[in-house]
Amino acid sequence: LESFTSPVIEVAIKELVSCREIGFGKVMNPLRLILVGSNIGPGLMDTMEVLGKEEVLNRLEKGLHSIPEMLSR
Repeated sequence: LESFTSPVIEVAIKELVSCREIGFGKVMNPLRLILVGSNIGPGLMDTMEVLGKEEVLNRLEKGLHSIPEMLSR
């Protein structure tokens, strides 16, 4: 990404879901849950900008690794 700002993040996510033919809403709820631990909260793109790229990537990595564990419960 050229910069890790809310508008740039939003465009990148929209391009990704469009290329993958996935609904935007189907991505946002799991993404929010992984990043902030809740299905509700302030604007996700703004939250990602405040957290910063490195922290977002760390949380995504941890969240993706924990999915099999969550599914086995």
